[in-house]
Amino acid sequence: MTVMSWDEWARHDATALAAEVRAGRVTPRELAEQAAEGVARLNPKVHAIIEVFADTLSDPDADHPNRDGALYGVPMFLKDLVSGLIGERKIPDRA
Repeated sequence: MTVMSWDEWARHDATALAAEVRAGRVTPRELAEQAAEGVARLNPKVHAIIEVFADTLSDPDADHPNRDGALYGVPMFLKDLVSGLIGERKIPDRA
């Protein structure tokens, strides 16, 4: 389910998406679902996303993000820099 057209989505940067959340026009969950839909459509061609965390998708506030943060509600992708997300597996050390 998309909350905005893909053309409209493409016209928004992260701060504009966050502004849509703050204004109450979209929810963090709606943005996460649309981002996951985009992954499902494009990832078979580009193979850039390893995993979409189902628990974070169903509840973007599960890890208590800072609701006052500038990018609150905006879906994020973590790069393999051994960064972590609470409750998700970490990439093992490499030799």
